[in-house]
Amino acid sequence: LEGHTSKVYTIVLDPEHHAIFSGSMDGMIRVWNWDTGACLRIMRGHLTLVGLLALRHGTLVSAGADTTLRVWDHPLKPSAPLSQHQRAFSNISGDTVPHIPQPAGATNIITNHALAAIAHHAAGNLQQLQLLQQLQLQQRANDQLQQQLGAAHEPSDIVRTERFMLRQHTNAITCFQHDGTKIVSGADTTLKLWDVRSGLFVRDLLANLNSVWQVRFDQRRCVAAVNRNDVTYFEVMDFGSDI
Repeated sequence: LEGHTSKVYTIVLDPEHHAIFSGSMDGMIRVWNWDTGACLRIMRGHLTLVGLLALRHGTLVSAGADTTLRVWDHPLKPSAPLSQHQRAFSNISGDTVPHIPQPAGATNIITNHALAAIAHHAAGNLQQLQLLQQLQLQQRANDQLQQQLGAAHEPSDIVRTERFMLRQHTNAITCFQHDGTKIVSGADTTLKLWDVRSGLFVRDLLANLNSVWQVRFDQRRCVAAVNRNDVTYFEVMDFGSDI
């Protein structure tokens, strides 16, 4: 399967539609037919590396080095309007950021701002500095792709609008899980809870961490592998009946 212009970091399978979703350092999510190898959709939104993907109950969630999570309607299913019952499961006020189309020529400006934020948090961290160097190189490939997919020659299979962009983290997302209702994501020094149906940030589950390595949850409990004060251990949380 050829189409990405840089390394592929994550894939997820959709047996119902015989489809493969792939996320790449080129900032794109591509949807492939695994029987024919054809690229069915190109999902554009992330500014840099798409490192994590998860598909549950017809909802795709992606996480990137641009510090955002993005919630997408399934690109191979007809869109259905959200009902009045699809509202937040918490009254805690949050932050939902709608998709705002960028003017022509704005890509480099936005990408530079994202890279500057990563550079600030990467200071003194060798792995993040190496990632920063890769992202800076990838910026050039993104610019070339923007030219190739110019408005005059842009194919109709490009999906430009995500349902929600979730922006509260200040560094690249390192892990997340979603079940079609909620998302738990880890990055920078926090583990955060989001409502998939409304796009709202609900609350921090953990804070003041050095790193968040991995997270998994079921209907009742959430387990996170975290580092605090140079000690790595598991945090086990009980959701109780509130979520």
